[in-house]
Amino acid sequence: MVAELGSFSDAAAAMGISQSAASRSILSLETELQCALFARHGHSVKPTRQGEILLFRAKRAREQLRRAASDFGEARAEIVFGDMMNASDHEFRASIAVYNHATVSQAALSLGVKQPSISRSLSNLELRLKQALFERRIFELRATQIGRKLVVRFKLMFRELDQAREEIRLNLGDRKGQVVLGCLPLTHARLVPDAIDALILEYPDINVRVIDGNFLSLFAMLMHGELDILVGTLRNPLPEGTGAEFLLSDKVSIVVRPEHPLARQDIVTFKECLEYDWVLPSLVAPLRQFFNEVLKSYGFAPPERYTEVDSIIVGRSLLYMSDRIAILSYFQVEQEVRWGRLVTLPLPLPNAGRKVGILTKADYLPTPLVVAFIEALKTVAKQMQQDAIADGH
Repeated sequence: MVAELGSFSDAAAAMGISQSAASRSILSLETELQCALFARHGHSVKPTRQGEILLFRAKRAREQLRRAASDFGEARAEIVFGDMMNASDHEFRASIAVYNHATVSQAALSLGVKQPSISRSLSNLELRLKQALFERRIFELRATQIGRKLVVRFKLMFRELDQAREEIRLNLGDRKGQVVLGCLPLTHARLVPDAIDALILEYPDINVRVIDGNFLSLFAMLMHGELDILVGTLRNPLPEGTGAEFLLSDKVSIVVRPEHPLARQDIVTFKECLEYDWVLPSLVAPLRQFFNEVLKSYGFAPPERYTEVDSIIVGRSLLYMSDRIAILSYFQVEQEVRWGRLVTLPLPLPNAGRKVGILTKADYLPTPLVVAFIEALKTVAKQMQQDAIADGH
């Protein structure tokens, strides 16, 4: 309101509070952020550059609450939005903590407060919204349908405000910050590690948090605002509400240890390969589906003897110590192939058509640090593609 009206007194009047209360609110923010948010120009005030950064992100954060209020229906939306704008951080954070941990005791522990504080904040929010957000069960609290939707919006709201703090620090010359990314197995070996190294060379004080897992768990974190980006095989079609940036095309190989009997042959057939045990990705993985389709096109059923592994580290270890065969992305094992620890079999495979890239929420606006990391990913991906061509893959 101060930015919109250009005056503390006008903003205070519009909000129904005293001018001193409005001034204290802005001073509290300036103290927390350690910078001036407004500068005086005659009888009016205008946002500083730091004020503009906060204002932009604050509007995006407020929009998350407006979207949350729309879930209450058109008749109640505006009233609920006003009630949310009057809620405290404690109420929002308590609902997020209970959602994440399912019990009041664990929620309190995660926030470093007493259990009655969590219960009181949650009750206040439910009374304010005239809506139960959690079902009370014997050992846990489980979010209602509307409770789940609201908590996601609350998380996204706080994420915008966290990004505002980071961008303000960067603008003031403090190059500290954090990038949080989800990392699917195909990107573990080179793409993500090399990009992290490049980023840290440019921003030595930055922290990078890498979370690996399966697509469904990481996708949920991405949509909840708990990840900046998700790096891995892009799904086709893209999930609703997401955007993507292509990095490189995957190349699939059949891989064994150098001592494997088939490694000595110039020509290898699927029939011969299916006589051995296999190391395969999980059934829902795109690579597993591709493999099954290739076998079907040649008239073969999937292997009956296999070990299902999503960890490339475990998969490589199984190959080193046995005559198992694996279907893997060449980018997952290119270093091992160069070092002679693994070899690719001369078994022709059709183009997998798998695209590796960056998945984001459709309305996500990255911080400068995330933008720098995305540029590092692009540079590494270009080099990987060139190296694969040079290697004959």
